[in-house]
Amino acid sequence: MKFISRLIALAMLLPTIAFAQSSPNLSYGQVPTAGQWNGYFASKQDYLGYTPLNQAGGTMLGKLTTAASTTQSAGFSFLQGVAPASPNNGDIWLTSTGLYYQAGNITFGPIGAGTITGPATTAVGNIAKWGNTSGTALIDGGALGTAAGQNTGTSGPNVPLLNGTNTWSAPQSFSSVTVGGVTQVFPTSGNIVGGPATSNVGDLACWANGTGSLLTGCQYLNGLPNAVSRTITSRLQDVKDAGDWGVSTANADNSTQLNQAISDISAAGGGTLRLPNGVVFAQNVVIKNGVYLRGGGMNTTFIKQKNGANASTVIADGNGSLFGTIPANPIGQGTHDFGLFDLTIDGNMANNTTTAGNSCFSFWGYREIIQNVGIDNCPGTAWKSEWTDANTAMEGYVNNLTIDTCSYDGMDFGGPHDSRHSNIIVKDCGRAASNTYSGVRTYGAAGGANSFAEWSNLHPWVSTLPAAGYKYALFVDTGGTGNFIQSQFEGAISNAVRLQGYAGGTVINDSMIFAIATGPLISICSAQNLITNVNLSNTLQASPVGVVFDNSGACNPSSNTISMVENNLTGGAINFAQSGGLNQVSVRGYQSSGSAVLGTYFSELLLDSAVAPLGNIYFSNGVTLSNSTQKPAVASGFCTSPTINGNNVAGFILGVGTGCSTGTGTITLPAAPTVWQCAASDLATSGAYTVKQTAFSTTSATFANFAQSTGAAANFNSSSFIEISCRAY
Repeated sequence: MKFISRLIALAMLLPTIAFAQSSPNLSYGQVPTAGQWNGYFASKQDYLGYTPLNQAGGTMLGKLTTAASTTQSAGFSFLQGVAPASPNNGDIWLTSTGLYYQAGNITFGPIGAGTITGPATTAVGNIAKWGNTSGTALIDGGALGTAAGQNTGTSGPNVPLLNGTNTWSAPQSFSSVTVGGVTQVFPTSGNIVGGPATSNVGDLACWANGTGSLLTGCQYLNGLPNAVSRTITSRLQDVKDAGDWGVSTANADNSTQLNQAISDISAAGGGTLRLPNGVVFAQNVVIKNGVYLRGGGMNTTFIKQKNGANASTVIADGNGSLFGTIPANPIGQGTHDFGLFDLTIDGNMANNTTTAGNSCFSFWGYREIIQNVGIDNCPGTAWKSEWTDANTAMEGYVNNLTIDTCSYDGMDFGGPHDSRHSNIIVKDCGRAASNTYSGVRTYGAAGGANSFAEWSNLHPWVSTLPAAGYKYALFVDTGGTGNFIQSQFEGAISNAVRLQGYAGGTVINDSMIFAIATGPLISICSAQNLITNVNLSNTLQASPVGVVFDNSGACNPSSNTISMVENNLTGGAINFAQSGGLNQVSVRGYQSSGSAVLGTYFSELLLDSAVAPLGNIYFSNGVTLSNSTQKPAVASGFCTSPTINGNNVAGFILGVGTGCSTGTGTITLPAAPTVWQCAASDLATSGAYTVKQTAFSTTSATFANFAQSTGAAANFNSSSFIEISCRAY
């Protein structure tokens, strides 16, 4: 009992002893310093066995265990503050947004919305996905699936594609692609399409192979040898649409818009301006260098002058002041390299009464191209063109031009030199006054010989003969020249063809010239023209003359060569009355009555009223004696006992008799339709004497012998031989 009592007493003393051992024996009211406190703890350690933390920055040597939390308080409490500027690894802090910690130099947090829980087990590589809408639970989302499943949803989860580079292990199929609100369904089979490394914005793309897997920039080749490849975009820029400048068939007047388009295209180096089908109202349309107007077809696209404009319709830049001039330095003046294609110019002459100075189409320039163009209803001249001399840049091209109805000349052509014109019809021009204007007129500007051109299939005519018509269907005026082939000239009152142009310049070949109201058909007032294989036909006038040489303008109509076929030119095939000499004319055909030749001429084939060694030569071809049954006989003359020998197609030989005291003789021939025309030559004395036919009939021919030096009559030479060739007409 005493032992237990002592043991209890000892147990009660143990706390007192422990406290006493750690007490620093402080007196009441004493306040130790920090150093004293440190000393007390260093010398008086209690049974805890470690140094207690008593200042910031201290390190605990073991883990901290706190009291359990209760409903009244937390087991461990952090005071809320702000985030440290430079946290260290292991730091933990609390802000108003949540709890943070630093580990591996990375700040984690805040942990604020609640605890996120995961599944008890999962497979490596599976996708985690949210298990609720509060963001506090993750569940196992299963395997990623195949690439196809990722996009179609047929297996595995759908995974959105990310912005960035994606590499597919196999071809992919897409049911649809939406870009900027536009959805396009793609094919489910085919190739991945490749393209070039670089390209120009706006260029078109074309397939580069036959498998549909590679695109490249589209190139244009015109198929010509040595053609340079260029892009389709470049090719499309060759043609501009007039609608881009506001040109429309709905506009009352397109003059401003059309001229602006032409100016812009010319300033950019030139190109083609496409006009709409229908009527484009405009006037004073100024063509500039390098610009080509193209419509939808003749009589499909119209450039038409509006009512009351009283202006020209289409003119070239520099038009007007340069006409009638030959500048010293023409290059750079006027207009060049331009054209019209597949359209009609309409001067609207019914509603535009001012004609002077106005034309439907006019230019001073060169290298124009006019193709498939109509020029209609012109209040003035339909076409007017000029260029400078024949030695400077030149050449134009005109094909399929139709002119229908104008007040003045159909075509006034003063250049450019060496142009080529084909398939041209000029109908019903010269309406301002009959027998005043020309269907086609060529001339040399300012006296120059600059209008030489090739013309083929040219046909001026009128529908109003004989009441009204041209003065000349073709007028080669002063300085004019040209080569006209396979053409037809009609519709004139004075002359179908009038030549008074440049000497040695005009050729008419393989053409037809029709009789006109008065005639003659061809009037020549110039030298050295060549007219070959031309058919002159009488269809209207009772007795036209075929060809007349006219020297009324002192133009010396000489040294011309003419070969023609006449058809009933009862007024005479040719008139040499005003000839300048040295003209050679050959005529074939039929003449029902009248004299074949008028005026003075020289020929060994026909009668010569005066021997003139430098005179005009005339050939006529008719029906020759063809066999011995047509052998002629001597009726009288040719001295004593003449004979006929060697008859053939070419002619026959007449043997002169003896004792000649005469220089005349007559032979009889088979009946001719109209007349016999014969040529004769004394084979022994042809250098000194000429035998000529002096009388004509249907059954005989009379001859006389003349001295060539004086033209006086002379006796035949006894026993000589005369070669005679006769033709029946």
